[in-house]
Amino acid sequence: MQIKIKDLLHHPLNSDIYNLSNLDDLMASINEVGLLTPLVIDERNQVISGNRRLKCIQILGWKTVEVNQIHIGDQNPAILIIHHNKQRHKSYQELINEYLQLSNVYKLGRGKRSDLTYGRSTVSADIRQKTTRDLIAEQLNLSSSQLYKLAYIHKQNSQLIKKLDDGDLTINKAYDTLKSGMRWRLGGPRESALDFYETPKIITEQLLANEPFDFSNTALEPAVGKGAISSVLEQHFSSVVSYDIERDFLQETQQYDILITNPPYSKSIDFIQKAMHVVRDKFCFLLPIGYLNGKQRYGPAFGSKAFPLKRMLVFVPNLHLGHPKSSAENLVEGGLLGYAWFIWQRGYEGDPTISWIEKPKKKE
Repeated sequence: MQIKIKDLLHHPLNSDIYNLSNLDDLMASINEVGLLTPLVIDERNQVISGNRRLKCIQILGWKTVEVNQIHIGDQNPAILIIHHNKQRHKSYQELINEYLQLSNVYKLGRGKRSDLTYGRSTVSADIRQKTTRDLIAEQLNLSSSQLYKLAYIHKQNSQLIKKLDDGDLTINKAYDTLKSGMRWRLGGPRESALDFYETPKIITEQLLANEPFDFSNTALEPAVGKGAISSVLEQHFSSVVSYDIERDFLQETQQYDILITNPPYSKSIDFIQKAMHVVRDKFCFLLPIGYLNGKQRYGPAFGSKAFPLKRMLVFVPNLHLGHPKSSAENLVEGGLLGYAWFIWQRGYEGDPTISWIEKPKKKE
């Protein structure tokens, strides 16, 4: 059917997922041969498929356009928008945006729910046996391994996605670099120590030796990486939940007694704020001592009266966590940064205290 262009709206989700730039070639094609495919709109005249084409014909001054109107009802519009753009050539950033939208729909990490829908159909029993990542990868025309790598890059250093789109990095190069504990400097192709590294097990063991815990509680490790911290926790706590890519901690809604992690530094404030909402007792973050400085961090990290900083466990020798020989089994000293376990405890009253670990060593 024909509809007046002035009555059409871009669906609000579209701008969250796709970029409407680089319209020149498309506009030239439309001006020469017209629209070969009608726009798809919902009951509110919001464009589900064809937002770039709508932008072009608006610029070209068209008055009416052919559309197919579909009934969405209680279906999730994100699934429909992504489905109708399945054949579109997408940037890596747009693929990440699709991934984040579908992750929310599917409740990432809980891929066996029976109430999920795709288009108008309920997901069948055999589909529900697949992992959430498998389901999303199929909808994005990616392999599950490709999606895993892309999601890992985004989570560890989202700025690298632009370098992928600019052609300065490949997915495999960025993924292997991050996994090895190195990063690609944004200023050029130089690798240096990364904020994300494997935490030597002795560091976690020293936390458990110097801070009291109720080991009958459940402990969460939401940035598991290669599992160095969680492997220590599993030796002590009766129950340990650990995850990384399959679930986004910043979307977490479940409650946990204890949280212990070496957080991604670029998201540390967000991790602290989320921990204050989902942790019942205490949470412990391994951070540089200099994290105490800074007006930007003071309020979000240290200003809570309900969940204040209780204690710092400071390592006397500086730790060289980015050293090539540093690993889960090997602690290297002599770095430029001092590190400490920052420990927040719900309902703690009093000023924070400081204790020192002079020489990290395993308990006898």
